[in-house]
Amino acid sequence: MKIRIQKKCCCSRCDKKTPQTRTSEGYAGTQYYLDYTCDVCGCINLFPTKAPKGSTTYYVNQQYCETST
Repeated sequence: MKIRIQKKCCCSRCDKKTPQTRTSEGYAGTQYYLDYTCDVCGCINLFPTKAPKGSTTYYVNQQYCETST
């Protein structure tokens, strides 16, 4: 299921603010970009932004093991 995130941004081809749908996101080198596709002309526009803050959660599973000698 595709989630459409729509925003009015300035399109580089239309040269005016048009409704745009976010198509992808990610790093290009060291810069993080959000990619939007113009709903009017289909041009892909890149907008540099800050990378989302991520955190990694670790869970330690402890088991009691009895050893016999």
